[in-house]
Amino acid sequence: MKKLSELRQHILNILEASEIPLTVEQIRERLRLKPNLSSIYRSLLYLEETGKALSVSFGTPVRFYCSYREHPAHYLFCKRCQSIQAFHVCFAQEIQDRLELENNFTITDHVFYFTGYCQRCRPFEKIQL
Repeated sequence: MKKLSELRQHILNILEASEIPLTVEQIRERLRLKPNLSSIYRSLLYLEETGKALSVSFGTPVRFYCSYREHPAHYLFCKRCQSIQAFHVCFAQEIQDRLELENNFTITDHVFYFTGYCQRCRPFEKIQL
């Protein structure tokens, strides 16, 4: 297997240390050296293609990246401020088992998230309704 470049390894370390997915800009802020964004995007693409990282959009134009974990990822995403909170209750196993049986399909992973409004943003959304 091809060895990870220094930049790819640093990015992977940043993703593994974060409990929540990060944007490219957030990843760049955490890097000691500041490579151009295209280098970071190429590194993230490689990490995704090799199964070391995955991305999710939360229904926005922005992609968020996290390391691939043994346990599936579960998040709460605020549609207003785009804050992300991880939660560790996995109730999807029963659904997964049923889907696999009914569809003759082997599920290897999932990313599960809810969108809504965090405690700080909820009052602003009530005003706009």
